[in-house]
Amino acid sequence: MQKDVVDYRRILVAAIAGSLVGGAMARYMPMTAMPERIALSHAFGPLAAGLVGTAEYHERAGSLRVFVAAALMLVLGFVTFTGSLMAFGASCPAAPRSSPASRR
Repeated sequence: MQKDVVDYRRILVAAIAGSLVGGAMARYMPMTAMPERIALSHAFGPLAAGLVGTAEYHERAGSLRVFVAAALMLVLGFVTFTGSLMAFGASCPAAPRSSPASRR
């Protein structure tokens, strides 16, 4: 057990909630929607990295080393999160499509 972790109940609740959401998605989402599901699922990892970077910056701001590490986590996390959402939108058949040719 880690000394820094005060309460493991939050981790257990988050694991159970994630399992329930993931299980429901796996059970009820058709196989034809897998590209959208994977793109959306891959967005959560970078989002977590960006949020951890934000929290670390607010908690330990002051040293250049922490600032650089937090800035890298923020930039890489949120840029990758945005790219994953764009991939989700590109693979989603319900998303409206527009091209310069259709606007003429």
